[in-house]
Amino acid sequence: MNIDKFWIAGILIGSLCAGCQEKASDLSGLCKPGAKQCTEDKTGFQVCTEDETWGEVQKCTQEQECEDGVCQQATDTNACKPGTKQCTEDKTGYQVCAEHGTWGEVQKCTQEQECEDGVCQQATDTNACKPGTKQCTEDKTGYQVCAEHGTWGEVQKCTQEQECEDGVCQQATDTN
Repeated sequence: MNIDKFWIAGILIGSLCAGCQEKASDLSGLCKPGAKQCTEDKTGFQVCTEDETWGEVQKCTQEQECEDGVCQQATDTNACKPGTKQCTEDKTGYQVCAEHGTWGEVQKCTQEQECEDGVCQQATDTNACKPGTKQCTEDKTGYQVCAEHGTWGEVQKCTQEQECEDGVCQQATDTN
């Protein structure tokens, strides 16, 4: 009778622990001594201690990110120094570098402002214009459209048979 109890207990324990070996590393805190892992945000790493628990987080420098448990020079071309600011290319807004070294969401400037050195400021451009308006170039070979933030956009060329009149390319009138 005792043999039957051990046999039944063995079967129950074996069925309850099926796959225990593969899952041991998935249990919170358990690891193989010497193993390394990156933090979720890739700003540091941990080394598994002799007692099979993860040690203190070792931080990477601001220019680095963790890859395969090792701090390496960030390869992201969009990487930045946390807290720094940059203007968008069209100067209509700015971005702040987040704690983990990537640019955050664009913060828009108002229509009367443009971004300078990462800060929205009152536009000081003497070429300021009303958004949506058009102007011809001095030689009448093209035109510009005033952008949303109140500065003139790139010159749009007219064809050789056209000249600009009131901000629009029109068929040139022959004065001969």
